[in-house]
Amino acid sequence: MDSPDWTSLPPDLLAKISEEFPIPHRAPIRATCKVWNSAMVPVISPSPWLFLPDEDGEQHNSTFLSLPDNYSFTYPPLPDLCGMTCVGSHAGWFVIADRKRKVSLLNPLTGNQICLPSHVAPWNVDRVDLQAFKPHRIGKMVFSANPTVHDYAAVAIYRVTDWELIYTKSGEGRWNLLETALTQNGPKHQDIVHHDGKFYCVTHKGEVIAFDLSGVSPTVTMVAQSSGLASIIPAGSY
Repeated sequence: MDSPDWTSLPPDLLAKISEEFPIPHRAPIRATCKVWNSAMVPVISPSPWLFLPDEDGEQHNSTFLSLPDNYSFTYPPLPDLCGMTCVGSHAGWFVIADRKRKVSLLNPLTGNQICLPSHVAPWNVDRVDLQAFKPHRIGKMVFSANPTVHDYAAVAIYRVTDWELIYTKSGEGRWNLLETALTQNGPKHQDIVHHDGKFYCVTHKGEVIAFDLSGVSPTVTMVAQSSGLASIIPAGSY
């Protein structure tokens, strides 16, 4: 007797079936075949989520809590987090560092990991002498949506001599100072977000500057001039 062809199930029925499974089980179901992958649109709990370690800190399980709906689910242990320090998070990814100070992006739900450069060229991109990238100097780090090994961009508020912006992207191999005519010897950076393909920085003077890293060289646009506001949260307070 021939085995049933499960790929022939109607997409609407497949989507309905997937909604009955807990979130951790949906990823392997979607990986079964292309038909199931396209039919089973994951229903994701609204963000923000909290990652809750075990009480003994040994990470026997990985528990996630969705704050808006107070819904939680538990994953098996995440080996990639063992011995790691989380130094930031953004868009469903962790920024993690190991004891050797190697930094990477990790998606805890898919297991995808992107290793970031381990050196910084903080003064000029033409200089050959580099500094080691030190995770404890990160004020905040954000990166492009849906990053992959071959297509990502990341920007960090990072203490060089002061809180500066540094960036890297796929193919760069190092972090570079994000310095332009608008930022050179200018106001210090307080916050940064990624939206619609660009990075937006707020300075301590209340200015908003947009950076586009999609080209060969970064381009910068002044979105909003100084509003006269006093300094907001220091970068080191993130």
